[in-house]
Amino acid sequence: MLMEHQQKMVDISKEHSRYGFWLQPGLGKTVGSLAIVQNHPIKTVVVCPKSVMKAAWVNDAERFFPGLKVVCCWDRSKIKRSKIISDSEADVYIINIDLFKSHVEDFLEAGIRRLILDESSMIKSHKAQRTKAVIQFADMMESVYLLSGTPAPNCSTEYFTQVRAIDRNAFGLSFFGFANKFFFTQTRPISGRDVITGYTPKKDRVEEFNRRLRSVSWSLTKEQALDLPDQTDIIRPVELSKEDRITYEMLFAGLAAEMEGENLTPAGQAKLMKLRQLTGGFYYKSEGGQDPIYSADKAKLKELQAIIEELGPEQCVIWANFRAEIDMIAKLLTANGKRYGVIDGRTKDADVLISLFQDKELDCIICHPAAAGHGITLTSASYAIYYSMDFSYERYQQSRDRIHRKGQTRPCTYYHLIAESTADESILWAVRNKAKMSDAILKMLGDG
Repeated sequence: MLMEHQQKMVDISKEHSRYGFWLQPGLGKTVGSLAIVQNHPIKTVVVCPKSVMKAAWVNDAERFFPGLKVVCCWDRSKIKRSKIISDSEADVYIINIDLFKSHVEDFLEAGIRRLILDESSMIKSHKAQRTKAVIQFADMMESVYLLSGTPAPNCSTEYFTQVRAIDRNAFGLSFFGFANKFFFTQTRPISGRDVITGYTPKKDRVEEFNRRLRSVSWSLTKEQALDLPDQTDIIRPVELSKEDRITYEMLFAGLAAEMEGENLTPAGQAKLMKLRQLTGGFYYKSEGGQDPIYSADKAKLKELQAIIEELGPEQCVIWANFRAEIDMIAKLLTANGKRYGVIDGRTKDADVLISLFQDKELDCIICHPAAAGHGITLTSASYAIYYSMDFSYERYQQSRDRIHRKGQTRPCTYYHLIAESTADESILWAVRNKAKMSDAILKMLGDG
């Protein structure tokens, strides 16, 4: 049986064939969307992150809508993917966004008439080729639905392309015309020319902006829809060893010289990457290097060990951003006798690992936010540990909601391992304040 807000999605679809559903992660947008397909069964393609193709869409269809024929268009061979599309005669075809634009003609020939874009913030950039491909395809569709819990994670201008995919008139066809109408442009002189660095809403246009947005979309928070348990954040400070602190300060000393306006030079970006790596207990000597240099102390790994001991038999999700970190954590869990799985760019059976974790056959699951940050459910755990983070508010919020979503009955606790007086502190400040990476870097340099 559908929840009230999922039924509302179906009801809205009866009146609007093109719409945006901005429902926070954990509210069951997948089930609501499949209910729309069942209510009005026209051939549909779902474009979504790779991590949720099977874990969310295929599994939810099999569980709740067994009458729908759903096919996952995934194979390393483009020829085989095309054959899957042409031969399947399915109700719903599922593909990830990186492969989608290579099969537009295949989907049109298969008779697709509806597009569902899951995590529509993937087309928030008006300059991206993937955005242009999705909009061109959407213009040919009879029906288009966009799904996202964080449609505009950085700035409200990011709504433009998403709204454009569902309605040509709501905000017009020109991004710059839209931006000029509703926002003041912030610029800064960089290398002798004015560069746009951000946008500020025009106060006298906010009401009109919101009215137009509401005419083509609906937003809902978890607080409005579900009685979910509380969330608690715990900071676990980590002190770098004397040797690691010396290395860190040497790298940090050259960072300010690599600023060009508000942005880092490529060399500065490489230094920042090493600073982030060093707080986790390693760094790559050269950019793109494959053999990490591990610190002897690994202070953050020791703090992770302490938390694992404190949690005892409790399941937990561990988030990390670098392969070397993930490998270190895996060795640590092995040494502690923990049953664990890893979901990162190397994982081929993520849906199997998720099922094992949900069935409590795994104690821990180590996740990279780019591989496991969207759509999947890990509610058998109520603890998450952030070994490392990046500057993205969207990825941070999405990762938090893997355990705090429908089905969770226990309060959720989030541990943040933060190396003191390092980039870790600026990253945490950035994601908590939805700040731009450039602001966080300037703050880090100022605090340093």
